[in-house]
Amino acid sequence: MTNFLNGQAPIDLKAMQEKHKGNDVVYLKYNESLFIEPQDEDLYITDKTENELLFLTESASYYAKQKISYVNHVSSIAEIDAYTNVPKPKGGYKKVKVNEYTKNSNTSSDVFFDDVNTTDFVFPQSTIGAIGVVNYTEEIKDPHFLSKYYFASGIPIESAVFQIKVHKLVDLKYVLKNPTDDIKFTETIDGNFKIYTWTRKNITKLKAEDEAKSIAYETPHIIVYIASYQGKTKKHKVLENTQGLYKYCYSLLDKGLETPDAALKRITDSVVQNVSTDIEKLQKIYYYVQDNINYIAFEDGLGGFIPRKPTLVCSRKYGDCKDIANLICTMLNYAGVPAYHTWVGTTSIPYKFSELPIMGVANHMIAAVPINNHWYFLDGTAKFLSYKYPSGFVQGKQAMIGINADSFLLMDIPIVSASVNVTQNFIQAQFSGDTLIGKATRVVDGLPRCNIVSSVYYVPEKRHEEFWKNLLGLAQNNCTIDSIKITGIKGRDSLLTCTYNYKIPKYVTHFEDEVYVNLNLLKEWSNSNIDLETRTREFMFDEANSDEIITTFVIPKGYNIVKIPANYSIDKGKYSFNFTYERKGNTIIYTQKYWFNTMEFKKDDFKPWNETIALLQKAFRQTLVLKKI
Repeated sequence: MTNFLNGQAPIDLKAMQEKHKGNDVVYLKYNESLFIEPQDEDLYITDKTENELLFLTESASYYAKQKISYVNHVSSIAEIDAYTNVPKPKGGYKKVKVNEYTKNSNTSSDVFFDDVNTTDFVFPQSTIGAIGVVNYTEEIKDPHFLSKYYFASGIPIESAVFQIKVHKLVDLKYVLKNPTDDIKFTETIDGNFKIYTWTRKNITKLKAEDEAKSIAYETPHIIVYIASYQGKTKKHKVLENTQGLYKYCYSLLDKGLETPDAALKRITDSVVQNVSTDIEKLQKIYYYVQDNINYIAFEDGLGGFIPRKPTLVCSRKYGDCKDIANLICTMLNYAGVPAYHTWVGTTSIPYKFSELPIMGVANHMIAAVPINNHWYFLDGTAKFLSYKYPSGFVQGKQAMIGINADSFLLMDIPIVSASVNVTQNFIQAQFSGDTLIGKATRVVDGLPRCNIVSSVYYVPEKRHEEFWKNLLGLAQNNCTIDSIKITGIKGRDSLLTCTYNYKIPKYVTHFEDEVYVNLNLLKEWSNSNIDLETRTREFMFDEANSDEIITTFVIPKGYNIVKIPANYSIDKGKYSFNFTYERKGNTIIYTQKYWFNTMEFKKDDFKPWNETIALLQKAFRQTLVLKKI
């Protein structure tokens, strides 16, 4: 006879353990249902979650700790029912309820303060074969903020169901992103309600992989938003289109706009004193804000969308992205340089304003400034960035530039090209016995320069020398570096230049009267093979870049060159490398050029990349051969 408890059928534990070998837990049920109905002039919206988690191994108790998150101004948790179905020795289950729930707030690790709240609890008696069950209902307060549903998790899923039950007076829109053939969809009618249901079964877990795109790029998920609804007496527009989205965003922005006070005017006047051109004013004001206003993520309720007053931000000396963008725009506009508040999503978000009129398209704010038919995108959170470049995590993204309360522009932020993100190494080399010695200079520009300066800023001064030695090291771990000199670190528009002396013991090989020297002192990309069997997700990179390494090797007196390595080159469009050896007098000049002009790798790119790396590694093994006269 089959035993049931609260609808829970007995599980074939051995079959599940075999099916999900290597996993500690599996979701038996991963369901969510959205209910939307007009009430007078408002909307009643609930989002119900029903999850069942099967514990497969002794290590599964780690997953007994559960967290329900919600944003306080957007939603609240109406009820939670959580318990563990613990298997009985003779079959069936014993229900053990969760009796203790802990409410927490301000939980995000990457913000100083926010409005995210959690309810934490632990499934009791999470033994092998037990099933943790949680059902809870979230009441949505603001119809502009509906969550997305993902048909995937970091845990494998047996069955996932997402359902929407919406009243016919509500104009609801939905989009299934990254669809797959195994997602089944049905649409039915229940009186005045439409019911949409999506089902997916046997879902493998999402793997955490280095430099992977965010799951929104590849994982099937449903985006839901409300265009409008008919209230008791009138129609209410919510997010009908991009214009509607902009109107709502601007209504929040408008609460933080103000005319600068006397103090802010005085500061702005002093910053642009004796400056006549708009580009100089932009540069001066942007760098003043970078130097004097600290970025602190600070999100509280709708404060996560409403910027604080610029006079307050300037006096406090800190703010979040929208606060600093608001200050930059206010100062520039007062100085006579048109500047516009600009909403943008970082590279972790794949959506465009022109495609989806939802709040989730943007998670960042910057300032956009047009000067001489060129747009500058100023990110106040990028403390060491030149005004000439957008920050790395917004390049290539569509921006919504707020011109005024009624009009806006959609514009793609340019990707900083590899020809700008340049790193050059000039290495002089000679040998003494088995030791390679010489001087070297590294010159860095563009976003890589900003990244290095930003990194060293957060390193304690007593560890600066260690930082630079690790950054500049050549060839082997036994390379020693001294006499380091750094210039250009403070000037955002200047090149970062690092000069130093180096010594690499036991690097040069002597055999009878021959000497072998490998001039590949920096092996870019050398260990970047992609495992075609285990890699499942596409790559997202921070930037395009180009590297050039010019090594000048001095042929010592009493030696002849017996063998100069062959030249190597390959060009795949998105990336290329070119190695050339040239003899000039008593020197060998070895030039390595790398070109990587993409920010993403799709799965079709994996195999050609590995072929490139194989050729590259062959080139790295080539040595210069000298013979004693």
